[in-house]
Amino acid sequence: MKHIIFDGLLISAIVTFALLIGVSIQHLLLIVVLAFALVTIRTLQELTSVVNDVVQAVVYLICVMVKDDKTCGSTAFRVRKDEKGLVVECVDCKTEHEVK
Repeated sequence: MKHIIFDGLLISAIVTFALLIGVSIQHLLLIVVLAFALVTIRTLQELTSVVNDVVQAVVYLICVMVKDDKTCGSTAFRVRKDEKGLVVECVDCKTEHEVK
């Protein structure tokens, strides 16, 4: 995700610089098309890495506990082992979830 944000900022800087130095509209459009191609490739790489993690059984946890009419939505957990197995505790709302 960091790469996509960095690419977006870099594209904005390049387009701004090109406008300041007076690049023709055809060249500017070519720069924009190539920039969007770069962002698309980076996005596909990120999605591919997530799919590979899922295939390798890497677990992504998201807490969706609702307390006081607010949904937690945290992805930060502490993991510990007890007599039942693994227990993960949400860092934000302190709710415990069992892992099967």
